[in-house]
Amino acid sequence: ANKEPVDPKTREGAVKIVEDVKKNGKDAVMKYGLKFGDLKQGQPLILGRAELKAAFDGIPEEQQRLLVRTAKRIRKFAEAQRSSVMEVRVPIPGGWACQKVAAVEYAGCYAP
Repeated sequence: ANKEPVDPKTREGAVKIVEDVKKNGKDAVMKYGLKFGDLKQGQPLILGRAELKAAFDGIPEEQQRLLVRTAKRIRKFAEAQRSSVMEVRVPIPGGWACQKVAAVEYAGCYAP
């Protein structure tokens, strides 16, 4: 049987959340963080280096080592991936078609 990996009701709920975040940005992220218990009222949505370091220092050494190993694997792949992405500029009738790689100000990650 060819079963969908996510049931339709769950998918519908996820699509609504994504659309809300697209429309309302950080306010929507904060709303869902509070709703699902990932944030507490007054807690910052974005953590700085000092907060991240304090959180890292507050977990057991075994978990720290696991995170360090995982970060190394992610970094190695990201560097290889980045070197495979090339900027391209091709003349086409009436102008140019381009692919440009650019940095972003913020990126997010959610892991329940």
